[in-house]
Amino acid sequence: MDYSQSLRPDSQHRISDAVGHSVPLGGTDSFEMEYRLAIAGHELWVRARGTVERREDGVAVSLPGIAIDVTRQRELLAERTRVLEDSLRQARIFDTTLTAIRDFVYVFDLDGKFRYANKALLDLWGLTLAEAVGKDFIDLKYSPSLAVRLQQQIQRVIATGKTLSDETAYESPTGVSGYYEYIFSPIFAADGSVEAVAGTTRDITARKQVEEDLRRRTAQFETLLNQTPLGVYLVDADLRIREANPMARTFFGDIPDLVGRDIEQITRQLWPVSHVNELLERVRHTVATGEMSVVSDLFDYNLGPKATYRYRGSIHRIPGDDGRPGAVCYFRGYPFSSPQTPSACAAAP
Repeated sequence: MDYSQSLRPDSQHRISDAVGHSVPLGGTDSFEMEYRLAIAGHELWVRARGTVERREDGVAVSLPGIAIDVTRQRELLAERTRVLEDSLRQARIFDTTLTAIRDFVYVFDLDGKFRYANKALLDLWGLTLAEAVGKDFIDLKYSPSLAVRLQQQIQRVIATGKTLSDETAYESPTGVSGYYEYIFSPIFAADGSVEAVAGTTRDITARKQVEEDLRRRTAQFETLLNQTPLGVYLVDADLRIREANPMARTFFGDIPDLVGRDIEQITRQLWPVSHVNELLERVRHTVATGEMSVVSDLFDYNLGPKATYRYRGSIHRIPGDDGRPGAVCYFRGYPFSSPQTPSACAAAP
């Protein structure tokens, strides 16, 4: 076989260049090159390495050496380069994505030291990634109690292989304080063991403030509702009593387990049938149409000493917890023998 016919054109240039640097007087005494061959339809890469034998006057007389098939090594190198480039591309996408979000994203090693933190978290600390990697919570100036708690939680995730979530207050070294919700999740190795812990944290300061405001307003409302001289009770779409303030409970005779019971069953124990039917008709009408009902009537209050009461009240439709409408009923009653005029007892808000 004519060896030169198997050489690729670029390989001929490689060989010519290598020989051209070695053969002339004063040239190098060794040579090494890689070139391609096309043999039987297959392309091979060959690495040739040898020396230049010269006469005493320095003229090259032979080029002994060896040629090794390095095709597989070249393929492995190309595959490794491709994988590395893919990994770097994925890392850039990953880092760009995590940089763009406002949540904190991070990874711990098995000792609870940071292996990665996204830009949002680094900005909170006032650090670069290089400054944060390898540090734990104490190194990052977390309070000792919080640092110990977080470290224990990381170790719990590692030991159990289960995700953990919690909340905490935190003030960063840069002076930013807030309330944060975080999740620690295990990262599993191919053998099923936990090899790292991933975490995400979200600033929920605004949500906590809303919740606190809501709790405060609810407490204020409950205080007002419990102290008002009005009777107030709520019924759902099925006319079951859902809430009743102290005045309403007294009006219903302080029946045990009032909440959750059917208002018809309760009122039929207390009032004449005609009054019960009228009340139920008005409540159903308000729930169905949304029209407010004003109630004014007389009835016998049958619990305890018999007494006749005059009352006035109003019924309003409200949304229920299950999405169906219910009703809130306001009323005030006086003994009929009272010199107070009925018109002074309006209970409609």
